[in-house]
Order: sequence, then C-alpha cells, then structure tokens
Amino acid sequence: MRIEVLHLPAQAVPSTRRSPLVFVHGSYHGAWCWRENFMPYFASAGYDCWAISLRGQGGSERGDLKISGSIKSLSDDLASFIATLPSPPVLIGHSFGGIVVERYLLDIPKGNPPLAGVACLASVPPTGNYDIVKRTIKRSLVDAWKITWYQKQLASCSPVRMIDLAALRKDVPLPPLPAALSTLPAYVGCGDTDIIVDLPATEELAAWFGVQPVVWQEVAHDCMLDTRWEEVAASLQQFLEGIER
Repeated sequence: MRIEVLHLPAQAVPSTRRSPLVFVHGSYHGAWCWRENFMPYFASAGYDCWAISLRGQGGSERGDLKISGSIKSLSDDLASFIATLPSPPVLIGHSFGGIVVERYLLDIPKGNPPLAGVACLASVPPTGNYDIVKRTIKRSLVDAWKITWYQKQLASCSPVRMIDLAALRKDVPLPPLPAALSTLPAYVGCGDTDIIVDLPATEELAAWFGVQPVVWQEVAHDCMLDTRWEEVAASLQQFLEGIER
C-alpha cells in the first residue's frame, strides 16, 4: 500500500551532525500538518525533515480501508520507512501519533531500526485516552461536547479512521519502556490549556520515559499549527541540539 512521505532537505549546513527528523501526525491529520511550519523551521536549522501520512490518512492510499490499523501495524509501517533512512532519526509524534511512536519503541529490542531520540508532542499516553475522556467529562460537560462535535466535523473530512478506539482498549496499557532504551533522549510536552491531551496525561507519559514534561503556555492541541507554534518548535530545537552535542 502506497504511503505518502513529504521530504524537505536541510536548508543550511550545520556546524555539527544533525539527525534526520521523522514527523508522525495524529487522528484526522496527515503529513501536511507538519509542512506549514515545523518542516521549514527545522530544515532551515540544518535538519533533514520527513513527514509520513499513516496508511489511509492524508495522501496515502486508502483502498477499501475503514480503519488505518492498530498501533502495532502502524508502528510497523514506521519501521519499514525508517529502515530506508541513512542514519537513525529522531521520531516525533503528535496526539495519537505519539502512542504509535511509543509502540514503535517497544519493538526496537526486537529489530525495529534504532533511533537517535524521540519526542512526543501533546501525545496520548501509554494507557490510551480513556482516562483523559473521563477527566474531561468530570471537569466540563461543555468541553466534552465541544470535543465530540469537532471530532464529528473532522471525521466527515477523514473517510478512514486512524485507530479503532475499542480495539485500542485491548492494546493498552503499554508495558514499561524497555530497559535497553533507558538512555534514549526523550522529549515530552503539552500545552497548559490543551483539553484533548491534558497535563495529567502528559505527566504520565513523561514518567514512562523517566523525564520531566515541558509545558507550553497557552498553546492549543494542534501545537504545530497554533499561532504560538514557534514557542513549541524552539523548545523542541533546544532538546535536539542537546542530542547532537
């Protein structure tokens, strides 16, 4: 099945080696969501940038798919692509793309291509989104209604669901991060006003990696498209520069 991949080569020659970046979108998105801001920003900083549309999403082939796949099958697609790169990349996931990235990590000791680092932006944690939904309903029925309404509008523009949430319940919680990856550089961040993936979920994910979460001020869930996207990109760049030192 044909998978859409966008590529923006590094636009500058850095003074130190830069790992390639591979961006993974979340539900109701595609590789396009990284193209507007993040790919040009990081390419201009000397990073070779790739963004993948998961099967059935964005410009990837749909065929007769009703659901793109499980977090395991989608992470296998990532492994197939990453194996074609000349050096280990930093894998960057957003929202439900984040839990696909987390699932990818579990199979590195079993043969998935190694990574130079990992970043999860406003990402669903290893336990899935069930607890997030419960907290949202408890906190505000209005917020819960808004999320449901917007998801229906997005779904009408996305013929193929990325993940079957009922099936996801059988795949989570994910086991602990493999001990062999305990030194893998990891970045975990979210917006302080995000109601799609809230701060407790981000704290859970950060604890899974054994790092402290980064909290962006007044940044929406779609952090790569928010008006304050550059704050997020600058924070992520600081992390990436730490890997290359």
